[in-house]
Amino acid sequence: FYLLAECFAKKGLLYAAKETYADLLERNYQYKDAKEKLQALENPVVSPLAATRQTVSDAALPRRNSPPDKGQTARGMAAQDRYALLEELGRGGMGIVYKARDALTQSEVAIKILPAHIVSDDQSRLRFFREAEIIATLRHPHIVSLIEVNQPQHFLVMEYLSGGTLRQWKARRGLAGREMLPLLPPLLDALHVVHQHGIVHRDMKPENILISEQGAAKLTDFGIAHICGATITHTGAHLGTIPYMSPEQVLGAPVDARADVYAFGVILYELLTGHLPFTGKETSFHHVHTPPRPPQEWNPALSPGLNALMLTC
Repeated sequence: FYLLAECFAKKGLLYAAKETYADLLERNYQYKDAKEKLQALENPVVSPLAATRQTVSDAALPRRNSPPDKGQTARGMAAQDRYALLEELGRGGMGIVYKARDALTQSEVAIKILPAHIVSDDQSRLRFFREAEIIATLRHPHIVSLIEVNQPQHFLVMEYLSGGTLRQWKARRGLAGREMLPLLPPLLDALHVVHQHGIVHRDMKPENILISEQGAAKLTDFGIAHICGATITHTGAHLGTIPYMSPEQVLGAPVDARADVYAFGVILYELLTGHLPFTGKETSFHHVHTPPRPPQEWNPALSPGLNALMLTC
């Protein structure tokens, strides 16, 4: 991905380069200088020295002379006055996420902004705001809550969870996989609610599980979720993150709740063994054709029941 993005950039194919860097960052947010190169292509406005002084309008929204009806938040306050961006938390093909301060409530929030280079794409814009509809429908204590939707200015405001991602939480606290197990049952309950609403997340991975300051895990990022019967995604589209993709996603076949169960099994496998079931250039092939190595071979301390559970997923 990195070399391909560089090749696109050198040839002047900037849109393709941005998309490729974004795909790479979805898989590994810390890969070399990919983040900086993507930011350079997008002419970012949140610099390390000025991050605390930036507002939402500096990043993506109209200036103060824009029509009042297009610059108002849900509570009537101008967006550029209400939200001040503090730092970038992450980015991918469907959005850039910032930590921000809400001047109205004096609380920290997460703001997801639709990248400027895909604002004009109807399908991307529809998928971006469909995420808000999904989150609003799925009221659950272990699903990240939605605070505000601003369609004219292409951003969502959600609760900010200071613990970071599941992977970051584990690394910072030096926890063993078994110590992470208590976080998972509430997530399975949340996922069950998602499936009861006819929704398939399609991108279950440690980066899409956030942890609160109190240590509660919550599902996030429904940007590529599939609603049964919906037709936003083209037939045969490969959406998801390769190491966690189910065989049917790899094949571009129709998906249902089992795709999320498969991905959850991969997350559990990785937590308890320290390894992904499949890695390398042939990962997609192995998801479809190769049985995973039994988890107990990596971690002999695993119980037969846990070993069987992961292989069943």
